[in-house]
Amino acid sequence: ASSSALSYLAATISTIDSQVIVLVSILSEDFYHRFLRKSASQREVVVTSRLATLGVCAISFWIAARQSSTIMNLVMYA
Repeated sequence: ASSSALSYLAATISTIDSQVIVLVSILSEDFYHRFLRKSASQREVVVTSRLATLGVCAISFWIAARQSSTIMNLVMYA
């Protein structure tokens, strides 16, 4: 593969993992810890974060595996 294709792939992966980290942080800290379980220990928040990571990645994979028109429909009006 050419170096420019690898550069695009690296940039895409970097963007994806940044978005996953932000979403998981929102789900675990801002939603779970703040609203659902205020007395959660740090360990519990970490476990929740890891489970949220698996869930977000599974949903992302499922969306990506479907037709590309699904992704276009999701971002068309963003």
